Parts: sequence; structure tokens; C-alpha cells
Amino acid sequence: MGSMNLLCWNVAALAPTLKNIALKYGSLSDLFGELELDIACFQETKLVEAQLTKEIVCVDDCESYWAVSREKKGYSGVVTYARGQWRAAHVEVDCLASGESDIDREGRVVVSDHGAFVLINVYVPNAGDRPARPRLGFKLKFLHALKRTADGFRKQGRQVILVGDFNVVATPADVHASMPFDDLYAPEELAALHALTEGPAAYVDVWRRLHLGVADVYTVWDERTSARAFNRGLRIDYVLCTPGLLPSVVACEVVGTDRLPPKWSDHAGLLLRLQGLAPPAPDQPCALWQRRWESLVDTRQRSIRDMFGARGGPPKRQRRAAGGGVGGAAGGGVGGAAGEAGTHAEGEGVGGSIDTAATAAATPAGAAPHHATSGTDAAPGETAISSAPPRRKPAAVPQEKLRPPGQRSLAGFLAKQQP
Repeated sequence: MGSMNLLCWNVAALAPTLKNIALKYGSLSDLFGELELDIACFQETKLVEAQLTKEIVCVDDCESYWAVSREKKGYSGVVTYARGQWRAAHVEVDCLASGESDIDREGRVVVSDHGAFVLINVYVPNAGDRPARPRLGFKLKFLHALKRTADGFRKQGRQVILVGDFNVVATPADVHASMPFDDLYAPEELAALHALTEGPAAYVDVWRRLHLGVADVYTVWDERTSARAFNRGLRIDYVLCTPGLLPSVVACEVVGTDRLPPKWSDHAGLLLRLQGLAPPAPDQPCALWQRRWESLVDTRQRSIRDMFGARGGPPKRQRRAAGGGVGGAAGGGVGGAAGEAGTHAEGEGVGGSIDTAATAAATPAGAAPHHATSGTDAAPGETAISSAPPRRKPAAVPQEKLRPPGQRSLAGFLAKQQP
């Protein structure tokens, strides 16, 4: 058992962010190394399926699990990268309501099983501008389904971590004094978040638990008004966990602007460090990753090594020693992505900006992927698990039809594990 480092960050469009990362660090893999990351959870990627190239998907020693909007192009989207021994045993995407509801069609959820905990990477909808708030009902439906999903794992005895952009603040301490707290959100929005963070069955707000009484630390600023320069922000990005994980928490900090410069996103990143947890047992890759990898790599192409009898297929899993420290995460405000309460509207298009001040040479992120762990997984919009991953390249079929007959959901699989 060792440490596990997790980054949660709304990137406000991944394509330009990757260019900025390449300029500063060399590649996404180099950023993961600099921050000593085992897991990275990004929100608001704004990528379509056609943009999920090998360079973006296949980062060295990582698997990546993608939820992409099926409603709008260049909209929403979340991804979880899992590295080394912390690659997931099972994964579902857009699965809060069995994959077919409207809340499961915008690329907002990735659920992954990492042995010691179930991780839910989420991008909660924005309710829209006042006074109409046209998506308030949609947002409440999403938050209620999110709680049901997390509670379902909890009832099975699992530890749960929820990370992401929740698009609502928890308390007045999470809002700059220039913005009246009571005018920002509807009472129903606050109640939906507090259903997660308060009461006897609450999920603990890890950053707040470690920084009681701290004010003026935010995770998003309105770029249109240069609010970051005056630190007029909101804290709407959270790491929540079940109380059973608190003894394993070492740190949870806002990443400093020296690591994630303000020009990259209007959101700050959060860096969580845990210790003393066991990663999943090494096994076959989950089916979601297997299919994604096979769609990007021509598994029929023979190498010289193959011609002399070596077996083909994805590279074998290599266990990586648990990482050490967090790599100098700094407290205090950082650049962040979009927020609710009139500070940011979810939008289409590319978003973000390229940091032209960076001087390092750009290099493409990614290299050969490695295996994850046991079981199989669901395609976008579905919740399926089977006992063995496919070993052939699947035919090009709509995402909705990728569920093999008889596959079980992640929740169903976990239920089978209970005595």
C-alpha cells in the first residue's frame, strides 16, 4: 500500500489546454509526472468522438475513460485518466439513469472502480442565467440521480469519492463578499447539494474539512470581468468522500498558478492525496478501455516480434510503485473554469486560450497504453459489465449498441460480490 494522488480540474476545453501543457511540460504524461498523479479527472473537455485521437487517449502508462456529449458537439464532456496500478477494474459512463435518460446524454459522468474506492467524476449542469434559469429542473434531476448513484455504492459497503465541477456553492464562505450569496442560487439547488454534503449520511467536503474557517479561496472566476485579478470568485469544484476514507486523506489543496497557469482555464485544479489504500488487483483491461484502444491501434498489423511467435494485443499491465508526495501543490487561488451564478455559461465551441508566453517546445502527449484491471465495461451511455473483455476489433456501430448480450452493470457486479 502506498499513496495515491488525484487531480480534479475543469479544463474549459481540453484541446487548447493540451497545447498549453505541451508548451510548459512537454506532454500530458509529463504533467502527470510533474504532479505525481495516479488519477486525473477533467471536466468540460468539449471534445467530440472524432477528436479522441491516439495522442489524446493513449497517454503513457495510462488508460482513459471518456464521456462525450451525444446532444451537442463541442459541449460538456468528462474524462478520467488512470495511471499504473490505479487503472480501473470497471468503468461506466453517463450512467445515472441507465444510460437512456436525458441526463445521460451530455457527457457528464464517468464512474470507475479502483478497488479501495469507487470514483465518480462529474460535471453538473448549469441552470442557466437569471431570471429564467431554463435548466434548473434538469440540474435538480441530475443532482438527485447523482446522489442515488453514490448512495447505491455506499449501501453495498463501498467507499466513494465524488469529484468535479458541481456548479453550485455550499456555503457563504465559498463566495466572495461582493456577490450576495442568497441571490446566486435557487433554494432547491442549495438543498440538492446539501443533501450530499450535510446530515448523518453526508459525503465530506474534503478541502473544507482540512481548511475550517479559511476564506477567500476559490476555484472559479469570471474571465469577462477580470475577476481573478481581484480574487472575486466562487468555490464550486469539490472533492467529496465517504467518512471511511478520511483517515487516508493526507492533503487536499488548490493547485498553484505556477503549476496550472491562469490563462489555461478559468477554473482551479484540486489535488487530493491519499495513503494506505490498496489498488485493484492486476487483471485484464476493462472492456471500455479495450474497445477504445482497439479502435485506435491496428491490432491486425504484425511486427517482426509477432512474426517470430510473440503474442500480440495490448501491452501487459505493469505495476507502478505507489508515488510519494504531491509535488509541491500550493494553496490559494488558481485559474479556473466556468461557474454558475452568472459567472459562466456552459457553451459550445472550443473555449480556453493558448498560453503564448510559454517557451518550452511542444510535443504530442501520449504513447502506448497499458492494461487496466479486471472485468469489462460499458460503452458511452450504457452501464454494462461482463466477465471477459473482447479480444477482437469491434465493427463500427453506434455507441448505443455496444452492449454485449448479458452484460451486467457495475452496480450489479458489485452487488454480486457482497456475501
